[in-house]
Amino acid sequence: MSKADVQFLRGVELRLLRCTLSPASPSAANAAAPPPPSSHPGNSLRPLIESVVAAIERGSYAEALSSEAARVIFPFADSWDFADTVECVGRFYGEVESRVSEFLQEGCQEAWLQCLDGGRDGEGEADAEEDATAWRAVLVMCIGVAALLAFVQRNMTGPTEDFSPFPLLFSQSRQDKALNGGEWDVWARSQLTSSGCDVLGKFPLLQDAERACRLSLSVTGVLGFRTVHQVDAKSQLVLVAETEEQRNSEGSTLQAPEVPQECSAVKSQGASESQSNDEDCDILMIPRLLESSNDPGIHGKPSGIAKMPLTAEQQAIILAQCLHTKKRNPDDELSRWEVAPFIEAVDAQQQTYFIIRCFCDILRIRWESTRSRTKQRALLMMDKLVDCVCGPVPSAAQRICFSFGVYVPTIPALRKEYGRLLVSNGMIGEALKTFEDLELWDDLIYCYRLLDKKSAAVDLIKARLNDTPNDPRLWCSLGDVTNTDAYYEKALEVSNDRSARAKARDIDKAIDAFTRAVQLDPENGEAWNNIACLHMIKKRSKESFIAFKEALKFRRSSWQLWENFSHVAMDVDNFTQVQILLV
Repeated sequence: MSKADVQFLRGVELRLLRCTLSPASPSAANAAAPPPPSSHPGNSLRPLIESVVAAIERGSYAEALSSEAARVIFPFADSWDFADTVECVGRFYGEVESRVSEFLQEGCQEAWLQCLDGGRDGEGEADAEEDATAWRAVLVMCIGVAALLAFVQRNMTGPTEDFSPFPLLFSQSRQDKALNGGEWDVWARSQLTSSGCDVLGKFPLLQDAERACRLSLSVTGVLGFRTVHQVDAKSQLVLVAETEEQRNSEGSTLQAPEVPQECSAVKSQGASESQSNDEDCDILMIPRLLESSNDPGIHGKPSGIAKMPLTAEQQAIILAQCLHTKKRNPDDELSRWEVAPFIEAVDAQQQTYFIIRCFCDILRIRWESTRSRTKQRALLMMDKLVDCVCGPVPSAAQRICFSFGVYVPTIPALRKEYGRLLVSNGMIGEALKTFEDLELWDDLIYCYRLLDKKSAAVDLIKARLNDTPNDPRLWCSLGDVTNTDAYYEKALEVSNDRSARAKARDIDKAIDAFTRAVQLDPENGEAWNNIACLHMIKKRSKESFIAFKEALKFRRSSWQLWENFSHVAMDVDNFTQVQILLV
């Protein structure tokens, strides 16, 4: 293979990688200009490769999957009898796999014929086979990358265009509009879960990423104001993200990293929305810090800590560290405040990419939705975020940048989270539309119960039972709505006595029975203890704490009861009672 061909193929790989990181600058694009084509027969595939890569760079993944290059690799798809069945999808992907192998082998046969015509020796034949296979492998790789990015766009980044439910967007797959691809989705989901799609990051790798980006993170306290009407400055947690350039600059002004103009425009719009959100709520999104030059540990300007310019890679690392901090700590008020500095540091950046901004907003929404004073703002932010992700602006090419560097939820999962946030804010009617569109039947039934529409809930459950009669969750939901024990027994039957929800019904009945017992005999310490233990099983710490206090009045010699009481006292944050027990 000539040097020009090698340079071209390597340039294709770099262009594909750059599509998911950042757009190339004009100087880099000129430097990576494709070399003139050589006379090698593999260059017949060069125009196809160029067209596919250009479509990927534009964000037109559907165009790449329906291009002439895809037809060259998968000619059978035009005449394929598409059907929304599991058998069809299994046969289709089997044919895809065999066709890729045949396409690569055809390169070897083509090279062998070229060698016969040219009279080359054995060594020249081997080189020609390798060259032809390399060109074909690159073409297959380009189609595979287009399919991967189309999957990411459709399920994670948006915009949610009208994609065909079938993998290759040929005219034959679009003829029958009645086919919605439901069975194809079920098959793909089973393949993903069986292969293992939940890859968990490891903390040492996160530390390695910080060192690679020359970033040092630490959290400190700085006097500032958290609310609009706050008079006295209080200590605020602030993230200090110190880069190697800052350590070497010795106080000189650092320039902001270069971000493409289209990404900067997206961020500017987000910054204006943050200001409007501050006007809607008296809690500031970013604390207003005091100016001070007395503390050398924060370089004399605490107000500039959160505003230090960070690259997109450094912002992604900060959000990953935020997620790691959230997952390794219990879900309580103190832990939520520990992740706040990471969110605020990225939120204060003047320039960032669309997907990083979305992930930062998701983390903020999850944090602020747990606080009564910011719950309404979290709902407004979620509403704007869902509209933005599902909307047409920005383009797919802008959204895909750094999409593999942050842990964003899928679009259905985001909408499900939005629906549950609506329910927690009392907007049940709006949540009904979301759950019905996503076919989240359990959440939909729960909304009907909140609205006291028992007949609608019963009709929905029975309609679902006609399709899936062995679903124990539906039988439990029917028992919840009608308050009939027979349906819980049916749930246990269809689940082979493994339905925890149906068994929980027995716990509630036991609590009612023991409650009746203590009403008849208030000094029955054993009954009080049973009530407390049952509440512990149901994770009702407050009710369990009250019942244990009553039980201890009559069974003070039971050390097991004292031990359980101390655990429950810790759960309800009654540390005074714990100290008394320890003494």
